Amino acid sequence: MYIITGCSSGLGYSITEQLLKKGFNVIGVSRSVGKCISFNQFDNFTHFSFDLAEELDFTALDYLLDCDEIQIIINAAQFQFEGDECLDLDRSKSIFNVNYFSAVALVEKFKDRGLKRVLFVNSVAGIDSQNGQFQYSASKHALQSYSETLAKYSVGKNFDVMSINPGGINSELWENVDILKKDVTDGFIPPNELASLICKFLELSENIYIKSAIILPEHDV
Repeated sequence: MYIITGCSSGLGYSITEQLLKKGFNVIGVSRSVGKCISFNQFDNFTHFSFDLAEELDFTALDYLLDCDEIQIIINAAQFQFEGDECLDLDRSKSIFNVNYFSAVALVEKFKDRGLKRVLFVNSVAGIDSQNGQFQYSASKHALQSYSETLAKYSVGKNFDVMSINPGGINSELWENVDILKKDVTDGFIPPNELASLICKFLELSENIYIKSAIILPEHDV
């Protein structure tokens, strides 16, 4: 059983699609159904609507607490380019809720109840802080630190931890962010290719860890 956050578009959608086609049961979590409406044809897909900027209570998933083999893919993220001015406190809290606290809340719910693997789709910003991305970089650094500490906690238990740190992904995100030219974002990592790599990682046998895998398009090298 897979639980995937941020499944309604971009990379999350591609990961969900590939896992469904492989026959896995997938729980998709996102604020709205979005492109996931196309998964209505799959009996092995269930969608839950959560606004991760405000909701950190996943009680709707309590029925999964007795399941074995839960694998969580933390993919949901909120991006904000701030330039030279840091965001106000409310907007900063919103970004941290989506990028960090919702991930922690979901993992903590299952880490002692049937969890087998957590894969964090982090960001290169979680390793190398990015210019003009104060809160985004800070939240991703927090997530990277949490993933590494969680990995240490998991030793000798029943789950393992993976964290990948991709650079730019050619997703719908850039349609609403006017900071890079289209010829640049068109050269970013195709979501379906990164999703295929992630699915390969997920096929690795248990107790294999990925501390940080930095995957970059040419623009980010």
